[in-house]
This record gives sequence, C-alpha cells and structure tokens, in this order.
Amino acid sequence: LLTDDRKARLAAQRLKIACIGLVGMVVYAKQRGNIPSARSLLLKLESEGGLYLSDAVVADALRLAREARDQD
Repeated sequence: LLTDDRKARLAAQRLKIACIGLVGMVVYAKQRGNIPSARSLLLKLESEGGLYLSDAVVADALRLAREARDQD
C-alpha cells in the first residue's frame, strides 16, 4: 500500500499490509538505480512540492539511500 496518511498506515499495519510512503519510494528508487540522487529529489519535493520533511526523516532517508554525508 502506498500512502503517507497516518490513519491509513495504522489500518494497514493492523491488517498486516505492507505500507510505504513517498520518502520510502524515493529511497527504493535510488536503491534500484532508477534515480541518480535521492537527496536532490527530496530537496525538490520540499522546495517545489510543498512537502515538509523533518531533518531526522531526511537523514534517515539519505542513510538508507547511501547518500548520508558520512557515507560520501
């Protein structure tokens, strides 16, 4: 299930349905080589798409996408 809605995620979890959100899809696309940079796409989603991401969420996403500053 693809959703960023908190209630939908909780319902999916109760039903044992796998769930992923937009940030997870960005990380997945980077891991598969479908996009060159998770960092640039996340920045674009924030600046042009109106998406708010906390610093912690961005840091976790970049770590999972192997783009964390300490992994460069």
